[in-house]
Amino acid sequence: MFTSEVRSSTGSWNAVSMLEEHGLCEADYTRVTGYADAMADPGGNPIAILGMPMRGNRESLGRNHCDCCQAELPEHASTMELVPTKQAYRRGSRTHRDGALRRLRLCRQCLNWWRLTISDPSAMLGEGFREFEGASGGWINPGHGDAVCYALRTRDEAILATTMEIDGKRLRCVEYPGPLAPGEIAFVGTGKKDRAGTFVRSLDLAARSRVALVTQPDQLADAAAALQLGAREMLASPVSPQQLVGAFVRAGRPNANRRDADTGLVILGAPAPGLGLSCVAFSVRARNPMHVLELALSARRFLRGYDEVGSDGRGGLAIHVYCDLEFKPQITARLRLLMGKGTDVVPGADAA
Repeated sequence: MFTSEVRSSTGSWNAVSMLEEHGLCEADYTRVTGYADAMADPGGNPIAILGMPMRGNRESLGRNHCDCCQAELPEHASTMELVPTKQAYRRGSRTHRDGALRRLRLCRQCLNWWRLTISDPSAMLGEGFREFEGASGGWINPGHGDAVCYALRTRDEAILATTMEIDGKRLRCVEYPGPLAPGEIAFVGTGKKDRAGTFVRSLDLAARSRVALVTQPDQLADAAAALQLGAREMLASPVSPQQLVGAFVRAGRPNANRRDADTGLVILGAPAPGLGLSCVAFSVRARNPMHVLELALSARRFLRGYDEVGSDGRGGLAIHVYCDLEFKPQITARLRLLMGKGTDVVPGADAA
């Protein structure tokens, strides 16, 4: 069960409305509670799923932080309650619930992760190919260059190192901002005090488009500043190998000069086929303009790494999905679930 909450003037959280409710079989309930346990104890639980939001440490940061990724919460949040309904006989009690009870307070990005995991668990179950999305459900891994790592979280740095090693490319980890070698892409962790902005400012203008920011929901101010300074794009922490490789693909495209003044996102032009697939454009309009960058971060996490996320140049989000055109209705439905209430997802032109 998912519930919307608002923080009061005294700091307590008050439930506003129920967002949705799902019924799970016993096997799915056990699996999902296992995910919740892995997030709360990242060092002690053997579950390791790429893209799963996880705490940086085992200690909770309190009620004003997301219970999954530990991002600081704004005035609005959501809760997810996992409530067992199966009854089991216990001496002295005829109503004992058999199973684990979990209650998590979530940021918007982690809420989307849970909603998609429960409604479409294929990615979490190790199915790298989504049959109902056709060829766009597979992984594409084109050749790419070397990488620079700066201020990434431990988990993100480990995934980057493994990806580069498997692909036979060089990874250079730096402790201070500095110039990039030809062909290198810098993966820079954002912070709350101009960490990414400082790195981007240290580069000449031509090299700034070879910076990919790795960020969390409570670091969007730093990400926006770095984007406006010329960083190419924003990836979602924890990263996946496909996000990393997709950043190399997009860094070679020439459309990084036109920027949205408010978010710093690249303004995407007309869709064009790529990677042997057609391209479908989507426009996402948020009723609260402040949510656009937050929605961009969610889109970047849940779309394929080679899809594009940017601005439509009119205050909204633009998304280019590389897919077979026959699967456009299914992908549209998935995007609408991902973007959530308070947004309008409008399919645009196709490029076959």
